[in-house]
Amino acid sequence: MGGMKKALLTKLFYFSSSFARGREIHGHNFILSVTVEFTSKTNESRIEEKIQRSVIQPIHSRDLGLDVDFLKNTPITELNLLKVFTRIIKNEIKPEKLVRLDLERDKNTRFSLPAVNS
Repeated sequence: MGGMKKALLTKLFYFSSSFARGREIHGHNFILSVTVEFTSKTNESRIEEKIQRSVIQPIHSRDLGLDVDFLKNTPITELNLLKVFTRIIKNEIKPEKLVRLDLERDKNTRFSLPAVNS
């Protein structure tokens, strides 16, 4: 009869950031979706607090390539952001299990990264 499907919880985080690509400066209002396995022991407020402190606060209203220590020497692309965010968030929310991250750049563009691939 197979195992019971696990419930998932997705928290949304909003931030604005800029970055340089070549000689052009790009700025976006992003939405970061963080999906974790949900159990009766999942502490939503703890997860939200940890992600706000470790990822969102350092990047909100900042130049990602110049102002954010954990992104220095990282080419700023949506995929690279997801990879770095995944590493940080996995560590911060232990023992919760990160399932995936989505980064929405605008209403027509969303990048996704399953947590197992990073």
